[in-house]
Amino acid sequence: MTKMGMIRRIDELGRVVIPKEIRSLLQLNVGEQLEIFLQDDKMIVQRFSRLQSGFEEVEMLGKVLSSAGGCEVAITDNNKVIWSTMKECVGQSLTKEWSDEIRKRQPSQRQKMGIVATSDRQDCQDNTIIANAYILPILSRGDLYGSVTMWGEVSEKAVIQGQFVRDFLRSCIDG
Repeated sequence: MTKMGMIRRIDELGRVVIPKEIRSLLQLNVGEQLEIFLQDDKMIVQRFSRLQSGFEEVEMLGKVLSSAGGCEVAITDNNKVIWSTMKECVGQSLTKEWSDEIRKRQPSQRQKMGIVATSDRQDCQDNTIIANAYILPILSRGDLYGSVTMWGEVSEKAVIQGQFVRDFLRSCIDG
């Protein structure tokens, strides 16, 4: 973990401003939810992912979609891969290209797309290229939570199944 020597004051309402350099480095966006918790004597602030908190359901749905649809699948939040048939890329950051497609908030198709922006692990290549990608953004009450993305031999039936998985995840987020 990189240490950055920045000091900030807590205002009278208990707020702390996250420096622009850190927001840019972590690609934090206005309105994004953060999770705050204590670990020993440290306060940890990290992105909150509703999809990550329901990982068992995400994993089950991803496996079913991949098996039934006969294609590769990834379920993402807005920044990283939460579950994928490409296990080595789980937890890795999305490329700007993939994030931008998700942020369009509309289903889209890309003939070629890089999927992994950076990799600390040697078993997942940087900018792994996938072909024939279908990106289905997960929206709930106007907020964007991630995507169901399929690639490879994606049939019309697989796209419909992907839409069902996306809708089910949306209903889980809605509670």
